[in-house]
Amino acid sequence: MHLELKDAKAILSFITDESLVSCNFHRISERFKSTIDLRNNDTKQLVGEFVTNLLYHHGYLLPKTAHKIVAMFLLYEIYDTNNCMMNPYVGIIFDIILNDLSSNEESSIEEDTKQISNELLNLLEKALSSSLTLSQQQTVLSELQTDPKIAFQFGLIPKTFPKLVENNPVIANEILLIYMKESSLTSTPVETVSSSSDSDNNLYKVSPEIVTQYLSVLVNMEMSVHSMEVVKRISANVELPPEFMNIYISNCIKTCENVTDKYMQNRLVRLVCVFLQSLIRNKIVNVNQVFVEVQTFCVEFSRIREAAALFRMLKLIDNGELLSNNVLSVGDNESNKPIKLDITDNMVHRNMNGNEGAHF
Repeated sequence: MHLELKDAKAILSFITDESLVSCNFHRISERFKSTIDLRNNDTKQLVGEFVTNLLYHHGYLLPKTAHKIVAMFLLYEIYDTNNCMMNPYVGIIFDIILNDLSSNEESSIEEDTKQISNELLNLLEKALSSSLTLSQQQTVLSELQTDPKIAFQFGLIPKTFPKLVENNPVIANEILLIYMKESSLTSTPVETVSSSSDSDNNLYKVSPEIVTQYLSVLVNMEMSVHSMEVVKRISANVELPPEFMNIYISNCIKTCENVTDKYMQNRLVRLVCVFLQSLIRNKIVNVNQVFVEVQTFCVEFSRIREAAALFRMLKLIDNGELLSNNVLSVGDNESNKPIKLDITDNMVHRNMNGNEGAHF
């Protein structure tokens, strides 16, 4: 047996937008029962199968939630009894409701994820031109650590990397670490980016040549506190090729030498000296490769307390007397006393000012 065509058309007419606007549930019930003869059990079964088929397999005919609600209401009306549990379609009604709620929840999650992703990409683009707030930085870092492939999606190139370094050094550091882990420039284990295929995986790979360009831009950019911070953080996490560290140290020294403003020059020298002490103390740089250049730098700026401390560290290394617990740093108790610099064969005494330097 098949449901008559006129009955099928009548059922569909109850689920149109026009019907939803002009009728309430009571009116729909009256029209439904007056149009279709539900006294016959066979008709009840055929109508129930037709409506169930609409709900499960022809969702395009019920595009709105209101359409589905009316269809479920018709299933209930087929067996209009005082005890709804006696209705053979009650299980189907609950199943449709649960499936619809689950579908809406998944859709909502997808929309939220998309919205978060777009918001994150906007923050990353903003990070190239201005400093993010602390909460914004934490949001970006958290998302990058959760989903590293985001680092590949906002159009960063080596040419614009210095802007990110100057405006948001912590984010620049995190992104560069992700790039390095996806290349073969570091022995650090590569974090696998989950994807549906190898071709998708390749979208988030960085060639060693590209990473080399980022490192080259970093070590050759104008020396600043932020660039020193990124270099130090990167070198503390992965072993950089020695030539990059040597280039950056030379860049820092030349920058200090070329500054004409004495106040700014003194400030930069102090920063560089503390930075170099940190690199040496943590064995990040091979002192022997830069010994002469750094020693000459210390002699040139021997009037500055931090340069004297760095010079003393170099002398300890040169004499084989450097012990991890005895490394002289800017914060030593005797830093306010006159410091003896063994610059030439003669002993030269200079009184250093007591300004506190930056710490790395």
